[in-house]
Amino acid sequence: MKPMEMKCIRIIGLKKDLQAVVGALHKSGLLHLKNTDYTHLPDSKYLAKHEQVSSCLVRVRAIIEALPPAPIAQNSGSLQEYSLDSAVAAAELLEPLESEVRQVASAISELNEQHSKLVEQHAKLIHYRGIGFDFSKAWQSSLVEQKAFKAKKPELLAGILPPDKFETLAFPGGLVIAIGRKGAFSAVLHELPEGVEELELPKGISDIDRELKAIEEKDEALRVSLNGRHGTLSDLSIKYYAKLLQLEEVLAVWHTRSEAMRRTRGTENFFLIEGYVPAKRHAEFKEYMALASKASGLAFEELPSDHHEPTLLGNSKAVLPFQNLLEFISLPKYSELDPTILIAFIIPVFYGMIIGDVGYGLVSFLLAWLLGRGAKGGLLKILTRIWMISAIPTIIFGIVFDEFFGMTHTALAGYFGIQLANPLYLGFHRMSDPSQLIFITIMLGLAHLALGFILGAVNEWHHSKKHALAKLCWLGIEITGTVLVAAVFFNTGTVYLLPAAGLFLLFLIGLGATEGIISLCEVPGLASNAMSYLRIAAVGMAGVILAEIINELFLPRSKDPLIFLITLVCYVVLHLTNTVIAMVEAFIHGARLNIVEFFMKFYKGNGLPYNPFKAEMKYAKEAL
Repeated sequence: MKPMEMKCIRIIGLKKDLQAVVGALHKSGLLHLKNTDYTHLPDSKYLAKHEQVSSCLVRVRAIIEALPPAPIAQNSGSLQEYSLDSAVAAAELLEPLESEVRQVASAISELNEQHSKLVEQHAKLIHYRGIGFDFSKAWQSSLVEQKAFKAKKPELLAGILPPDKFETLAFPGGLVIAIGRKGAFSAVLHELPEGVEELELPKGISDIDRELKAIEEKDEALRVSLNGRHGTLSDLSIKYYAKLLQLEEVLAVWHTRSEAMRRTRGTENFFLIEGYVPAKRHAEFKEYMALASKASGLAFEELPSDHHEPTLLGNSKAVLPFQNLLEFISLPKYSELDPTILIAFIIPVFYGMIIGDVGYGLVSFLLAWLLGRGAKGGLLKILTRIWMISAIPTIIFGIVFDEFFGMTHTALAGYFGIQLANPLYLGFHRMSDPSQLIFITIMLGLAHLALGFILGAVNEWHHSKKHALAKLCWLGIEITGTVLVAAVFFNTGTVYLLPAAGLFLLFLIGLGATEGIISLCEVPGLASNAMSYLRIAAVGMAGVILAEIINELFLPRSKDPLIFLITLVCYVVLHLTNTVIAMVEAFIHGARLNIVEFFMKFYKGNGLPYNPFKAEMKYAKEAL
């Protein structure tokens, strides 16, 4: 339950071997670089061709950005090899291509701008197509003005354009042209009803239809020209795209190495690099570096912990979805416990207890599997895997609760005409004994919180014994407080009342001494933490009630085929909906109990991710 062990190491070598060593580090993909403590030593220099690599990389990326993607055949056996010099030389020869691509892209931009203007003009004029109105004379008078309106219903304009003030011309499609004295429209424009919009009047156009036709012809010519330019870029992409990706990849690798070289420190003759390597691969790393770098006199020194180690989780594939969820929330610090295994067990158990239905468990597994097939990654992919895993305890608890789509196994068998003389087993029916279910969930919550305090003490023990004792005091307060509540309010275990009260007071004093007097104000909150687990019972019973209502109203029983079909469809849809709601609610409440109630007792998070200095090449390979 700890992150993978890291070793902090220092590499010392001759300055003449720095480029080769950095290249070997990059290929090994194991060292997480850190800033050295020897800040008084000067920084090393960039790669000799750093400026050339940077400018070439910018050029190649600019060309790639301008070209449409082309299919790439990835065949590791025939990858193009590039050295630093050959990659720079090849990129410098791309200047004519860059110029051509820039010219074509500029032409496309201009054509797109012209096309946008034509589209805008066409959108303004299209309302007036076919009305035969000459707008070239509409602006001759200085005493009157004209406005055009588009109304979904003609009667909308009747109230705001009275005939004693305006003359109106109505056209098909809800178009109305109104004529009135100068300034008469100001009140109208402030009170336009919903469904009426003012249109811009064409200025100086005598024949709208002819103007529209001219715009459409110009736009078609632009489209042809645009297609030709895009075709040119496509041809260039087919010819050069693969090579550009190869060069971009190689140049990016060398640029990264150059930046890494700049971060190293040393003297004129020596350099030093510091970082972290997974302990189990430390020997492999040293052996690889000695062979790959071919550097003479390369020395490795193990350093004591500086308490800034990165976190690398090494859980099995079986719990990987829960590790992904933990990383999504917050990565644990290197020095604290990794709770992945715990939440991989607890979240599905809570989920199963909330839903607790065999039928819903099977359907939720199927729905999660279907969603997972369409999910390409991210949080949805994580959720679908967790839902599939959680469906297993859902089925188990469904058997315990004797719930099969809201029916007992005897009722389900009876519906299909199988009459059982005696039940196959006696399940724990949640609706028949809610008080017992509430008691179980509260006790489960108390055990969950107690585990959190124990883990908190373990986390703190090596850093601060005082804080570890505070966690143990919280644990004592929880246990003795539970005994006191049972004795005072439920008359249970009264023989332990006085000892529990004494210990409770002792633990309160210990908490005040370790965390301060103000921490005592948080003690009542412990009760609300425990009560939060009631949601397991409450949400679960709400789901059972919904399932029973669906069964009561829509379980197909009619002998009429049509009514049977209608009720069957309603039955299936409603149970599917209830399943989806249950899946979301059960995950949210189960995750909340872990993240808010449980994690707050021990988990800090905000760990530094293990990010090794690594080169990943898909399209090219580095020449040896």
